[in-house]
Amino acid sequence: MQIRNIIKNVTPKSISTILKRIVIGYDVNTYSFSQGGEDVILKNIFWNKIVTKTNGFFIDIGAYHPVKGSNTFLFYNHGWNGINIDPNPYTINLFNKKRKRDINIQAAISDKEEESTYYYYGETFSQNSLSKEFMQKFGNSAPAKEMKINTFRLETILNQHSHKFNQIDFLNIDVEGLDYNVLISNDWNKFRPKIVIVEIEGITIDDIIKDKSSIFLKQNQYSFYTRVPMGKISSAIFIDERIS
Repeated sequence: MQIRNIIKNVTPKSISTILKRIVIGYDVNTYSFSQGGEDVILKNIFWNKIVTKTNGFFIDIGAYHPVKGSNTFLFYNHGWNGINIDPNPYTINLFNKKRKRDINIQAAISDKEEESTYYYYGETFSQNSLSKEFMQKFGNSAPAKEMKINTFRLETILNQHSHKFNQIDFLNIDVEGLDYNVLISNDWNKFRPKIVIVEIEGITIDDIIKDKSSIFLKQNQYSFYTRVPMGKISSAIFIDERIS
């Protein structure tokens, strides 16, 4: 009897939804792809662009995955495009397959252009990093593998691709302990996103505003907007004070 009821409830529509989930890789009714709902906050900020179907542009540094835990995929689904940067070749291969409108770059961003050591546990591990200190503090207890890579300043990458965009709607940074190094590698007079999202250790507002990334952004006329706490780390969102 139970099996018969299950069969009766399997409609062509539900089969279609299941098949789409298998083929596409996510539920078509998903309204948020971010780890903590950051994309919903951003969607509210950019609501006028969304409802008027005006395309926008994003930069995602430490992009990790084209869909899972992504702060940009919701916007990609609304027709936006942008630049995704990650040192992991596996990650960039996924982006090239699933985010073909985007510019996908295998690179590491830092304040110095030099050869650095990239610490990683595997292709799909979310907390690979250039920071050995971060890996020891938040990573797996097993020893990480090491790979030599070249680092680039953010302004170098953006100068190379500046013909692809007129303005940057938001910049997302998630590089596991080195977000500040990415921030100071940008030319903030030339490349000014309306919104900046960075990871900051701590969960209280006091933790956020005392952090060096927050202080740097305030010095460059960005105000703290809100934060999304996740464990011992928060995604902190800042808005350009120059926006009228």
